Amino acid sequence: MKIMDLTPALKNHKKIDIKNFFEGFNRIFKESFHEDDLLYWSDITGVKFEEAKSNLSALNWIELSQGVYVNHQIETLDNLKRLCELYNISKSEILQKVTLLLKLHNGNLTLISTKIPLTINLLNLLLSLQNEMILLGSHWVPVKNVPEAILKFSKINYCKKLGWKDFIVSTFIVENKPLKIEELIYRSFGMLFVSGEIKALLIFMLNILNVTKVRDTEFWILKEWECKIDSNLISSINSFLNEKGISTVSDIIYCLKDYNETEIRESLSFWPEFKECDNDSYKLNFSQLNEEIVKEIIPFIQEKLSSNENGITIADLFSYTIKILEPLGININLFDFKLFLKGWGEVAIIGNRVYDITVAPYNQMRLGDVAYLILKEYGSPVPYTELEAEIRSARNYSASISSVLLTEPKLSRPSRGYWALKEWGLSEYDPHLHLRIGYELVSIIEKMDRPVHKAELHQQLRKKGMNMNATTLYLDLNENEEIVHVARGVYSLKKWNLSFRDLFRFKFPFKLALPDNNPTIYEIEDGVMVEYFISKQCLDYKRILINRYLLEYFNQVEQYARYQITDFEGSIYDGWIDCLSDGRYQILGLERWYHFYKPKYGESIYIFIPSEPKKSMSLFSEDQANIKLFG
Repeated sequence: MKIMDLTPALKNHKKIDIKNFFEGFNRIFKESFHEDDLLYWSDITGVKFEEAKSNLSALNWIELSQGVYVNHQIETLDNLKRLCELYNISKSEILQKVTLLLKLHNGNLTLISTKIPLTINLLNLLLSLQNEMILLGSHWVPVKNVPEAILKFSKINYCKKLGWKDFIVSTFIVENKPLKIEELIYRSFGMLFVSGEIKALLIFMLNILNVTKVRDTEFWILKEWECKIDSNLISSINSFLNEKGISTVSDIIYCLKDYNETEIRESLSFWPEFKECDNDSYKLNFSQLNEEIVKEIIPFIQEKLSSNENGITIADLFSYTIKILEPLGININLFDFKLFLKGWGEVAIIGNRVYDITVAPYNQMRLGDVAYLILKEYGSPVPYTELEAEIRSARNYSASISSVLLTEPKLSRPSRGYWALKEWGLSEYDPHLHLRIGYELVSIIEKMDRPVHKAELHQQLRKKGMNMNATTLYLDLNENEEIVHVARGVYSLKKWNLSFRDLFRFKFPFKLALPDNNPTIYEIEDGVMVEYFISKQCLDYKRILINRYLLEYFNQVEQYARYQITDFEGSIYDGWIDCLSDGRYQILGLERWYHFYKPKYGESIYIFIPSEPKKSMSLFSEDQANIKLFG
């Protein structure tokens, strides 16, 4: 039998171009492939392996694990199991990769779902099978980073059956009354304040216990108490007492004729919002500590604290506050009062004493108060790394700081990786919302097909129902990896690769200025006019320093190159280029010009750099520049 000679065919394969290679490769490997497959076909066809791999990554092929690539998001455990069996991958290998990515990206599952071909639902399902990471709110964080107090009722303790159920159930039995979620956490775990993320986690866990939330209220009860609760009756009593202030039981019975005396008395004695007074009468137990009451008591508390440098005990301050509110018929809860004090930036709580924060012993302050003072001094949101460094420098603190900040009521996170003061009113960071805002910002700039000013972006986002303040928008713009700041207040897409000089062709209805507080630059028909600030070094060395924002307007800057400088009158000064040790350039030889015009520190002069000749420029005052610009 004659053997077919395949040499000519193989030679033709060696000449295959990259486009044909991918068409053929995608027909054979429709959903997944291993690196060995790609290596084999690269060797046969002569296409470079690294080039092929790079191009496939650009075509949305994402590595799953151990050199296995897929071109779609895997949605179910069955599909994942099929791929694992096909390529001999274990679930532990995939989990290891997922946890590593989470640690690298601060637990942001939404972000890592773009780097591994698994849906968020499947990622959550896989992560629930391991004990290294724990879900807090919308982020997965290492268990070792979570404070012990939180772990008492966390998912990890539920899995290990460490008895968090007993904490909660026993609290209800001891208190023998309905409890709000904050009071339940405080009575069960001793935590005066918890973040919204931890509160949401506890609410999730309450749903698998023998407890339930009372309809249309903020109270939770044991399910066996449901027979004691009539929501309509409680609401009716509440409305009646709110109107009357104090009322006898007989009056309440008379007005609520649909209910018998036993039902009314049971509700009055059981429901925590009703308080028994003398002569068989009741009133509402506590007034809600709302903004109006807070405004009423703040001046008195500030005056009291300012006259006591050694602070006041919480109990004494509470008694003092009750006396202030008593003539107004207002009674507040000690628990609510403690929450208010802990979240109020003007005071610091050390032990059981309250201090004016400006005179409180700094070395004894809680880290939350130290962070508050640091942010107050900055006056704007600060990156976590900077804030952490400042706190550690101030207090020589070695344990985890992020976990402390998460439970601090005076602070907020307006954006990923940034901390601010809650009193500034910045919207709280929501990973899903900010991810959506990032997509919208890119989409708006793409649709406009030009660089866009932040005021326009703000307006467009508001039309889409995304209201935010200027600081939050600034953080979102500067954290977006697809957007670049090309001029003061003007943003472009990074992929367009526009320089500042490219912007002048868009005819903006405002003056263009470089970002980062650099001077204004005017592009005119025969060159550019640059506003230039006279610094102390300029005066000392009689020079013009060619900063980064100036360099692109000079052609072929070389050491000792001669430059011709003229003034408004046409006088000529010979200068030359000199290179500094830090890589910047300066123009020297301007002693005569400085002596004649006598510019002062902080003043602006204007440099006119003509298109031709290449190695010349003119120096003008502001008035002279206006004549040059506008005639």
